[in-house]
Amino acid sequence: MKQGLKRAFHRLLAMTWLKPGATRTVAFGPYRGLTFQLNEPMMSRLGTFYRAYEPDVSAWLDANIRSGMTVYVVGGHVGIHVLHIAQLMQARGHIYVFEGWPDNVAALQRNVDLNPQLQVDISVLPQCIAAEAGIVNMAEGTSDGKHHLSNTRDSASHTIEVEATTLDQFWQTRKTCPDVVLIDIEGYELDALEGGERMLSACKPRLVLEHHGEEAALIDWLSIRQRPTRALGHRHLVTS
Repeated sequence: MKQGLKRAFHRLLAMTWLKPGATRTVAFGPYRGLTFQLNEPMMSRLGTFYRAYEPDVSAWLDANIRSGMTVYVVGGHVGIHVLHIAQLMQARGHIYVFEGWPDNVAALQRNVDLNPQLQVDISVLPQCIAAEAGIVNMAEGTSDGKHHLSNTRDSASHTIEVEATTLDQFWQTRKTCPDVVLIDIEGYELDALEGGERMLSACKPRLVLEHHGEEAALIDWLSIRQRPTRALGHRHLVTS
Protein backbone atom coordinates (compact mmCIF):
# COMPACT_ATOMS: atom_id res chain seq x y z
CA MET A 1 0.00 0.00 0.00
CA LYS A 2 2.72 2.47 1.01
CA GLN A 3 4.76 1.82 -2.15
CA GLY A 4 1.64 2.14 -4.27
CA LEU A 5 0.88 5.55 -2.75
CA LYS A 6 4.44 6.67 -3.41
CA ARG A 7 4.21 5.64 -7.06
CA ALA A 8 0.88 7.41 -7.44
CA PHE A 9 2.29 10.57 -5.87
CA HIS A 10 5.31 10.40 -8.16
CA ARG A 11 3.10 10.06 -11.26
CA LEU A 12 0.90 12.94 -10.13
CA LEU A 13 3.89 15.24 -9.70
CA ALA A 14 5.30 14.21 -13.08
CA MET A 15 2.01 14.92 -14.85
CA THR A 16 1.13 18.22 -13.19
CA TRP A 17 4.24 20.02 -11.94
CA LEU A 18 7.47 18.28 -12.92
CA LYS A 19 7.05 18.55 -16.67
CA PRO A 20 9.95 18.28 -19.16
CA GLY A 21 11.62 21.62 -19.78
CA ALA A 22 10.28 23.27 -16.63
CA THR A 23 12.48 24.87 -13.99
CA ARG A 24 11.38 24.00 -10.46
CA THR A 25 12.56 24.69 -6.91
CA VAL A 26 12.42 21.87 -4.37
CA ALA A 27 9.76 22.75 -1.79
CA PHE A 28 10.45 20.10 0.84
CA GLY A 29 12.81 17.26 1.63
CA PRO A 30 16.61 17.28 1.97
CA TYR A 31 17.16 19.50 -1.09
CA ARG A 32 14.66 22.17 -0.14
CA GLY A 33 15.52 25.48 -1.81
CA LEU A 34 17.56 24.01 -4.67
CA THR A 35 16.42 24.70 -8.22
CA PHE A 36 16.72 22.23 -11.10
CA GLN A 37 15.86 22.39 -14.78
CA LEU A 38 13.89 19.36 -15.91
CA ASN A 39 15.95 18.59 -18.98
CA GLU A 40 16.27 15.03 -20.24
CA PRO A 41 19.01 13.83 -17.84
CA MET A 42 17.11 15.25 -14.85
CA MET A 43 13.81 13.58 -15.77
CA SER A 44 15.05 10.25 -14.44
CA ARG A 45 15.72 11.84 -11.02
CA LEU A 46 12.31 13.34 -10.19
CA GLY A 47 12.41 11.77 -6.73
CA THR A 48 14.91 14.50 -5.86
CA PHE A 49 11.96 16.83 -5.37
CA TYR A 50 10.72 14.98 -2.29
CA ARG A 51 13.39 12.55 -1.06
CA ALA A 52 17.14 12.02 -0.89
CA TYR A 53 18.97 10.77 -3.97
CA GLU A 54 21.24 7.90 -2.86
CA PRO A 55 20.14 8.27 0.79
CA ASP A 56 23.27 6.66 2.27
CA VAL A 57 25.55 9.07 0.44
CA SER A 58 23.34 12.06 1.23
CA ALA A 59 23.36 11.16 4.94
CA TRP A 60 27.16 10.78 4.89
CA LEU A 61 27.50 14.20 3.28
CA ASP A 62 25.21 15.72 5.92
CA ALA A 63 27.46 14.33 8.65
CA ASN A 64 30.85 15.14 7.11
CA ILE A 65 30.78 18.19 4.83
CA ARG A 66 31.84 21.41 6.54
CA SER A 67 32.05 25.05 5.55
CA GLY A 68 35.33 25.95 3.85
CA MET A 69 36.11 22.50 2.47
CA THR A 70 37.46 21.68 -0.98
CA VAL A 71 35.62 18.77 -2.61
CA TYR A 72 36.18 16.89 -5.87
CA VAL A 73 33.14 15.23 -7.45
CA VAL A 74 34.22 12.75 -10.14
CA GLY A 75 31.21 11.92 -12.28
CA GLY A 76 28.99 14.91 -11.62
CA HIS A 77 25.98 13.86 -13.75
CA VAL A 78 23.36 16.65 -13.33
CA GLY A 79 24.70 17.97 -10.03
CA ILE A 80 22.39 16.64 -7.32
CA HIS A 81 25.19 15.76 -4.89
CA VAL A 82 27.14 18.82 -6.05
CA LEU A 83 24.40 21.25 -5.08
CA HIS A 84 23.70 19.39 -1.83
CA ILE A 85 27.38 19.71 -0.90
CA ALA A 86 27.26 23.41 -1.75
CA GLN A 87 24.27 23.84 0.59
CA LEU A 88 26.20 22.17 3.40
CA MET A 89 29.25 24.40 2.84
CA GLN A 90 27.22 27.43 3.95
CA ALA A 91 28.58 29.88 1.37
CA ARG A 92 32.26 29.02 1.85
CA GLY A 93 34.20 26.36 -0.05
CA HIS A 94 35.12 25.11 -3.50
CA ILE A 95 33.74 22.17 -5.48
CA TYR A 96 35.48 20.85 -8.59
CA VAL A 97 33.13 18.71 -10.68
CA PHE A 98 34.35 16.39 -13.45
CA GLU A 99 31.86 15.20 -16.08
CA GLY A 100 32.81 14.02 -19.54
CA TRP A 101 29.49 13.49 -21.34
CA PRO A 102 28.47 16.74 -23.11
CA ASP A 103 24.71 16.51 -22.48
CA ASN A 104 25.33 15.92 -18.80
CA VAL A 105 27.84 18.77 -18.65
CA ALA A 106 25.25 21.16 -20.10
CA ALA A 107 22.57 20.00 -17.64
CA LEU A 108 25.01 20.19 -14.74
CA GLN A 109 26.14 23.72 -15.61
CA ARG A 110 22.54 24.86 -16.01
CA ASN A 111 21.63 23.54 -12.56
CA VAL A 112 24.65 25.24 -11.03
CA ASP A 113 23.71 28.53 -12.71
CA LEU A 114 20.17 28.26 -11.33
CA ASN A 115 21.45 28.30 -7.74
CA PRO A 116 23.49 31.50 -7.22
CA GLN A 117 22.16 31.75 -3.66
CA LEU A 118 24.59 29.01 -2.62
CA GLN A 119 27.54 31.41 -2.98
CA VAL A 120 30.04 28.56 -3.24
CA ASP A 121 32.68 28.31 -5.96
CA ILE A 122 31.60 25.43 -8.22
CA SER A 123 33.92 24.68 -11.15
CA VAL A 124 32.33 22.43 -13.78
CA LEU A 125 35.09 20.71 -15.75
CA PRO A 126 34.12 18.97 -19.03
CA GLN A 127 36.69 16.22 -18.54
CA CYS A 128 36.92 12.60 -17.52
CA ILE A 129 39.13 11.42 -14.71
CA ALA A 130 41.18 8.42 -15.82
CA ALA A 131 44.36 6.51 -14.99
CA GLU A 132 46.25 8.56 -17.59
CA ALA A 133 45.70 11.99 -19.11
CA GLY A 134 44.93 12.43 -22.81
CA ILE A 135 42.09 11.94 -25.25
CA VAL A 136 39.88 8.97 -24.38
CA ASN A 137 36.72 7.40 -25.73
CA MET A 138 33.52 7.51 -23.72
CA ALA A 139 30.79 4.97 -24.45
CA GLU A 140 27.13 5.82 -24.29
CA GLY A 141 25.44 3.92 -21.48
CA THR A 142 21.96 2.49 -21.24
CA SER A 143 20.83 5.66 -19.47
CA ASP A 144 22.17 9.19 -18.97
CA GLY A 145 23.81 8.20 -15.69
CA LYS A 146 25.71 5.25 -17.15
CA HIS A 147 28.01 6.79 -19.78
CA HIS A 148 31.54 5.58 -19.09
CA LEU A 149 35.09 5.21 -20.33
CA SER A 150 35.15 2.86 -23.29
CA ASN A 151 36.77 -0.56 -23.38
CA THR A 152 36.78 -3.54 -25.73
CA ARG A 153 33.37 -4.67 -24.45
CA ASP A 154 31.81 -1.47 -25.80
CA SER A 155 32.41 -2.21 -29.48
CA ALA A 156 28.70 -1.91 -30.29
CA SER A 157 28.17 1.29 -28.27
CA HIS A 158 28.14 4.84 -29.56
CA THR A 159 31.40 6.46 -28.46
CA ILE A 160 32.76 9.99 -28.41
CA GLU A 161 36.22 11.43 -27.80
CA VAL A 162 36.67 13.51 -24.66
CA GLU A 163 39.57 14.99 -22.76
CA ALA A 164 40.78 13.13 -19.69
CA THR A 165 42.98 14.25 -16.86
CA THR A 166 44.16 12.48 -13.72
CA LEU A 167 43.56 13.37 -10.11
CA ASP A 168 47.31 13.83 -9.69
CA GLN A 169 47.63 16.13 -12.67
CA PHE A 170 44.66 18.25 -11.65
CA TRP A 171 45.82 18.50 -8.05
CA GLN A 172 49.31 19.54 -9.12
CA THR A 173 47.90 22.41 -11.20
CA ARG A 174 45.71 23.68 -8.34
CA LYS A 175 48.07 23.12 -5.40
CA THR A 176 45.07 22.76 -3.08
CA CYS A 177 44.28 19.48 -1.35
CA PRO A 178 40.72 18.17 -1.45
CA ASP A 179 39.14 17.29 1.86
CA VAL A 180 36.64 14.90 0.27
CA VAL A 181 36.57 13.10 -3.09
CA LEU A 182 33.37 11.49 -4.43
CA ILE A 183 33.86 9.06 -7.33
CA ASP A 184 31.06 7.42 -9.31
CA ILE A 185 32.21 6.61 -12.85
CA GLU A 186 30.48 3.36 -13.68
CA GLY A 187 33.11 0.80 -12.71
CA TYR A 188 36.22 2.86 -13.47
CA GLU A 189 36.76 4.06 -9.92
CA LEU A 190 40.01 2.11 -9.58
CA ASP A 191 41.39 3.84 -12.69
CA ALA A 192 40.69 7.18 -11.03
CA LEU A 193 42.48 6.11 -7.86
CA GLU A 194 45.49 4.81 -9.78
CA GLY A 195 45.79 8.18 -11.50
CA GLY A 196 45.62 9.97 -8.16
CA GLU A 197 48.02 8.02 -5.99
CA ARG A 198 50.32 10.96 -5.22
CA MET A 199 47.43 13.24 -4.35
CA LEU A 200 45.84 10.58 -2.16
CA SER A 201 49.11 10.03 -0.31
CA ALA A 202 49.82 13.73 0.18
CA CYS A 203 46.31 14.98 0.95
CA LYS A 204 44.61 11.94 2.50
CA PRO A 205 41.08 13.06 1.60
CA ARG A 206 38.01 11.17 2.71
CA LEU A 207 36.76 9.03 -0.19
CA VAL A 208 33.23 8.08 -1.16
CA LEU A 209 33.24 5.45 -3.92
CA GLU A 210 30.41 3.71 -5.74
CA HIS A 211 31.98 0.31 -6.32
CA HIS A 212 29.85 -1.09 -9.20
CA GLY A 213 30.67 -4.66 -8.22
CA GLU A 214 34.42 -3.97 -7.92
CA GLU A 215 34.28 -3.74 -4.15
CA ALA A 216 37.03 -6.30 -3.45
CA ALA A 217 39.52 -4.71 -5.86
CA LEU A 218 38.95 -1.25 -4.40
CA ILE A 219 39.26 -2.49 -0.81
CA ASP A 220 42.50 -4.33 -1.63
CA TRP A 221 44.03 -1.33 -3.43
CA LEU A 222 43.21 1.02 -0.57
CA SER A 223 44.20 -1.47 2.14
CA ILE A 224 47.70 -1.82 0.68
CA ARG A 225 47.98 1.96 1.03
CA GLN A 226 46.77 1.95 4.64
CA ARG A 227 43.38 3.42 3.78
CA PRO A 228 40.80 1.30 5.60
CA THR A 229 37.29 1.29 4.17
CA ARG A 230 33.81 0.50 5.34
CA ALA A 231 30.59 -0.15 3.50
CA LEU A 232 28.13 2.69 3.06
CA GLY A 233 24.91 0.89 2.25
CA HIS A 234 25.08 -1.76 -0.47
CA ARG A 235 26.69 0.24 -3.28
CA HIS A 236 29.32 2.50 -1.76
CA LEU A 237 32.56 2.45 0.19
CA VAL A 238 33.97 5.22 2.36
CA THR A 239 37.38 5.76 3.90
CA SER A 240 38.05 7.19 7.34
